Amino acid sequence: MFPRRLALPSDPEQSFFLWGPRQTGKSSLLRATYPAAIWIDLLKTDEFARYAQRPARLREELLAVPGRPVVVIDEVQKVPALLDEVHWLIENRGLRFVLCGSSARKVRRGAANLLGGRAVRHELYGLVSAEIGGDFDLERMVNHGYLPRHYLSRAPAPLLRAYVNDYLKEEIAAEGLVRRLPAFASFLSAAVLTDTGRDKAVAVAERIREGFAQASQEVDGRPVCSTVSIGLVHCEAAVLDVPELLAQADQALYHAKERGRNRVEVATLDMLLDRKNDEQRSVQSSATSVAAIGAKSAA
Repeated sequence: MFPRRLALPSDPEQSFFLWGPRQTGKSSLLRATYPAAIWIDLLKTDEFARYAQRPARLREELLAVPGRPVVVIDEVQKVPALLDEVHWLIENRGLRFVLCGSSARKVRRGAANLLGGRAVRHELYGLVSAEIGGDFDLERMVNHGYLPRHYLSRAPAPLLRAYVNDYLKEEIAAEGLVRRLPAFASFLSAAVLTDTGRDKAVAVAERIREGFAQASQEVDGRPVCSTVSIGLVHCEAAVLDVPELLAQADQALYHAKERGRNRVEVATLDMLLDRKNDEQRSVQSSATSVAAIGAKSAA
């Protein structure tokens, strides 16, 4: 386990929420910090069912516990009604709660009780270089991501795909945050500037490129050489064909890499024609292969 920089009180005087994206290590951090706490894990189907059917069960069980124990409720957003019982126990018995979850939005959407300032808020994100220490690898961080499991994995690609797919399904589609999920999924790998001319867009891209190169010159006192290439497409049409624009930007990105990397390239008509010609050659090659296989089989 990586030592995290988020300093949680070892003997909290008041209750608090701990929010953060999935797989950032919230549960591991809490188990290490509060080994003697009463633990309620709503990720377990039996515990989820017990408290979802009767939230008052929480109050009944904890009233039988002497003293002022620390009570951890993990995945609290799964049963928001428990927060009313938590509120009562804080006010009337002075119990201390650590309420952990990945989505405060789900709690708010259900008009649940967020304790009205009776619990402070902490947030845990992915790893930072100071937590990894001397083994920090910027290239690995860029390619693997900063979630602990992903960063340590030898083959992060399946984990990353699964994480993004789950995020799109459970956090975006299920919450109805966007109307066109496929377009949003593509946006995860692209940035869009609106009401911006070509020259300004290029200037923004150049600032990103230069800023990245300067920021990565030294990390924790060690020299690091990293660059970024950017493909850009400018469109003034009233109706945007997002898949086509992304394809053109991707073509410009590969053109930037072919010309030496660490540069910004704007999609041009020549690039578009090159891509169309490549697609036609690919189709013709496939047709030739199929014809050759058919002729061999007939013979």
